[in-house]
Amino acid sequence: KHVALLGFNEAALEIAEVYREQGEEVMVVHLDPALHQTLRTVYNNAKLVRKQKAAPAPEVDEAGPRVGPEQQKQALASKTFMGTMKSLIAEEEEVIIPADALGGSGEGIGTNIYSVYADPENPESWHHYELHHAKMVVSCMIAGLESEKLLAVDLAHSGVPFMAVTHSDVEALELYDAGCRYVIQQEYLAARVVQSLLHSAKDETLLGFFARQSAQHLSVIEQENNDPTHQAIGDYL
Repeated sequence: KHVALLGFNEAALEIAEVYREQGEEVMVVHLDPALHQTLRTVYNNAKLVRKQKAAPAPEVDEAGPRVGPEQQKQALASKTFMGTMKSLIAEEEEVIIPADALGGSGEGIGTNIYSVYADPENPESWHHYELHHAKMVVSCMIAGLESEKLLAVDLAHSGVPFMAVTHSDVEALELYDAGCRYVIQQEYLAARVVQSLLHSAKDETLLGFFARQSAQHLSVIEQENNDPTHQAIGDYL
C-alpha cells in the first residue's frame, strides 16, 4: 500500500522522507507544475525529456500461487497503485529517463516518491488515484478545510488513516468530528516542544541551555542548506 500526500510543504517533505527511507511508495498530489518537475527530477535522479510513446505491451495472464483473501487484497491494492502510476506516465508527453541511461552516475536518492499533477481538493482525484486503498493519507493543503472534512468521512468508511495539517483549534475539532485520525496542529506541537525543552533544562542555567539548543538548531539548518534535496525544493517549502 502507498502513502498519499495532498499538497506539499515542510511537513509533507518530512513525512515523505520517512516513508522513502522505509521503502514505501509515496504519492504527492498537488497543482504546482514547477514543483511537479522538481520532485520528479530530484526523487528519480532523472531528467524530463520528450519521447514518443511506445505502444502498450499486451497483458499476459499468468497463474500464480494460491493465496488467502488478505494477501489477494494487498496484491490488488499494490497492482492498482503501480498501474495508476504507469498510466500517469503514459498519459504525459514528458517521460522520466534515468540518469544512468543519460550517462549520469545513476546514484539517485530514491525512486519511490511519485509526483502527481492533479487537484488535491477534487473528489475525482481521490477516486482516480485510489486513496481509499492507501496505507495512509495526509493533507497538507492550505485553506482546504471543507474538502478535508469530506475526505475524512470518505476515508473513515474505507478504514484508511487520515491526518491533516491545520493552525486552528476550531478546525482541528471539525476535522476530528469528520473522522480525521490525527490533526497536525503546528502551533500546538510547537508549544509542546518548547514545554519539553524547558523541562529538560533542569538545573542548567538558561543561558547555557539556550546556547546549546541554538547551536544544535543552527547545525540542523546548516545541514539542510547543504543537502541537495533541500536545495532543490527549498523554494516550495
